[in-house]
Amino acid sequence: MVAVLTLAFTAMHIFDLGPGTTASMVAGSATESAVIGTASDAISRLPLDQDTLKTLQANVATAYSLTYIFGLITIVVFTSQVAPLLLRKDLKKEATVLWENLGGNTPVDELANSEAVMGMIGRVYAVTVGAGKTVEQMNGLIGAGAHIEKVSRRGFVPNLLPISPCNRTISSWFWGTGRTSSGLRRRSGTSA
Repeated sequence: MVAVLTLAFTAMHIFDLGPGTTASMVAGSATESAVIGTASDAISRLPLDQDTLKTLQANVATAYSLTYIFGLITIVVFTSQVAPLLLRKDLKKEATVLWENLGGNTPVDELANSEAVMGMIGRVYAVTVGAGKTVEQMNGLIGAGAHIEKVSRRGFVPNLLPISPCNRTISSWFWGTGRTSSGLRRRSGTSA
């Protein structure tokens, strides 16, 4: 940040830039979007005529859009290429050591070929405590780890609203995703 401020204020004096342009150069080169709001607010409080204020505030957006991409590229190149050279560190080796120190038990090479996010797992549950309760109440009973997607009664899939009551006499199967909870037991050998 010190380098960004030094470069911005040096450019301001050399190229005779206004406060709006200089502030957005700081925001864009450091990829700090919050500086835009602060700069616009500070400019609006300056004792200048409305036309000058509008010009300065327009310069904020323009300079930010031009400097942001350069700031982003500089940060990425510096942190991934230049800094490891200066520190004489091998990023891949350091990442492997960190992974092992944090308790990772899968070799890093295997992780490179695995999916980052596992797919959704669907299960079918038999409801044993749903008599007289609405679908909305059953969702509350199940908890945040799962939800009801579909209800089937003897092969028939009724069109239910969240406030529809569950049948007292016919056992229902709820297709859902997530974990089991009290009152639900997994139907053996079935997965959706």
